[in-house]
Amino acid sequence: MCCKLLTPVFYLLTISASVAHAVPESCCFDFVDFQIPAKRIVSALKTGSNCPVTGIVVKTPRTEFCVKPDEAWIQKVMKKGQI
Repeated sequence: MCCKLLTPVFYLLTISASVAHAVPESCCFDFVDFQIPAKRIVSALKTGSNCPVTGIVVKTPRTEFCVKPDEAWIQKVMKKGQI
């Protein structure tokens, strides 16, 4: 009886773990060459270590942009915590 109850639970845990790994993370491949006003930035997150190139994904109310992390303006915005 115990094994009959544990088998479905184990199966569901296995499926949920494999689905979590299937979700792609945001990576940057093309970068903008202009500054985005700080007041328009909703969030800015550094790309994960699985990405081939390091970048910062900047979200505005309408879209997302990739910014090179060595850009002085994005470093300033992130340091001041304006987002």
